Amino acid sequence: MSNRNYLFYGLFTLLFVVQSVGCQTAGRQTDFIDAAIQRADDDQHGFIQLCLPVGDRRIVAGPSKTERVQRPMPPAARAFDNLYFVGNHWTHAWAITTSDGIIILDAMDNDSDAQHIIAAGLIELGLDPKTIKYVIVSHGHSDHYGGTRYLQEVSGARIVMSEIDWQMIEAKKPFTPKPNRGAPPDRDIAVVPGDSIRLGDTRVELFSSPGHTLGTISPVFTVFDQGRPHRAMLWGGSSFNFGSSRPEQLDAYIDSTRKAIDYVRREGVDILLSNHAIYDRSIDKLSAISATPDMPNPFILGSEAVSNTLQVMDYCAQATAEKWLQTHPKNPKAKQGTL
Repeated sequence: MSNRNYLFYGLFTLLFVVQSVGCQTAGRQTDFIDAAIQRADDDQHGFIQLCLPVGDRRIVAGPSKTERVQRPMPPAARAFDNLYFVGNHWTHAWAITTSDGIIILDAMDNDSDAQHIIAAGLIELGLDPKTIKYVIVSHGHSDHYGGTRYLQEVSGARIVMSEIDWQMIEAKKPFTPKPNRGAPPDRDIAVVPGDSIRLGDTRVELFSSPGHTLGTISPVFTVFDQGRPHRAMLWGGSSFNFGSSRPEQLDAYIDSTRKAIDYVRREGVDILLSNHAIYDRSIDKLSAISATPDMPNPFILGSEAVSNTLQVMDYCAQATAEKWLQTHPKNPKAKQGTL
């Protein structure tokens, strides 16, 4: 065989292999989307939105960030006896009331949000912002820590974040905030996997859920619905906006969802919350409670439904990994799971 024929044969073989891998990847991608859609029937959440980047037309996009920012401000509201919503359609905070003050989960975009939405919302609900003792930041992105400096100034609250994400923030100094985003807080309480925060009669476990950032934490705590206890998890970071150049974060995300499923089943977690209402549909649920106060609390899903939602997130992450493998075949492939 001549050199030209060898070259032609080699190129043909390479093209065949690439096309075969592409077809297999596209097939697995569809399989994961199929599985996510099937599970999403029961999850009562918008976490299926995490499958959007794959480009499957069956996943209907929710309102854009711009649309959510421009929507009228929802009222501050009580979701449970000891848990309150303060926020907007883009991002929000949760306030846990305890026997010794308030714990805030995330601090929105900036000091203005903290003053005019979080603090003002607490006052509207009959709560005192000066009694905030802790602000737990789920991860080191400015739409979650942006209002910490104002809350700290008003109340003297301690700021809690994972050691990994404190380091991530500090590595970016000197820091120039994005428009309408607050500067990061000064280093305060750094936590590691297994840590918890206790205030009065309330303990908040800080479940380590790396992926969205490598230091993301998902607070777990007890809420009461007309005196009856339930276990809630706030999933600390949802989207895959770190991009295809960081497949290790997608691996971490997939691992986190699987560990969370085990944790939810073991600990009986029956409520799954978010810090972006597009995922947990918190504003819709609060509106429903306001309209029909005697209805069963729509935030209470049951442990199996919470597990299903986490599985949807896992499948969306794996579908995304297959998509990235198509477009960036040299990148390591994210972990595979069982359908």
